[in-house]
Amino acid sequence: MAALPQFALDPTDPDTVRKTLVRAGTLFVWSCANQCNAVTYAQTNANVFLYELTLGSTHPTNANDPLCTTGGAVCHQDDIPLVFGTFTSATTDQINLSAEIQKRWTSFAANGNPNVAGKPQWNKISSKTQLNALRLGSTDAVNQTLYADLCGPVFGNTVLYNFQIITS
Repeated sequence: MAALPQFALDPTDPDTVRKTLVRAGTLFVWSCANQCNAVTYAQTNANVFLYELTLGSTHPTNANDPLCTTGGAVCHQDDIPLVFGTFTSATTDQINLSAEIQKRWTSFAANGNPNVAGKPQWNKISSKTQLNALRLGSTDAVNQTLYADLCGPVFGNTVLYNFQIITS
């Protein structure tokens, strides 16, 4: 496999190896794996909607992790305070995002459609090249090919997931 420019090490950054491993691990364990499963499930004609948070609310278990608190990353469980509105302190953007998430989840639970008035239209996944992935947070934007350079060509193809190797 050829070197991937997305994972090139920066010789001027003493923290480059850790940052690169965090990016690769996040993509492999979370982003690309979820995308692969969502596309597979969508092929059964199910209504599958994919989103990614670009803004979180630090979950108490992440409070001592600098990557989650000052690194600009949305970490595992950082969506929980937003979904349930249980943050102890929040910015205006977090409060607004929490309200949007709650409205979208409520709408989806009620009628299978997560769209709400005044927010970008969010369509279900059509295919791996038409993900209609909603990036929720600093800007609500729909992305058709979220991490297309890695999800599929690398993760899930060259580097397989456990669920692709182990069958019951």
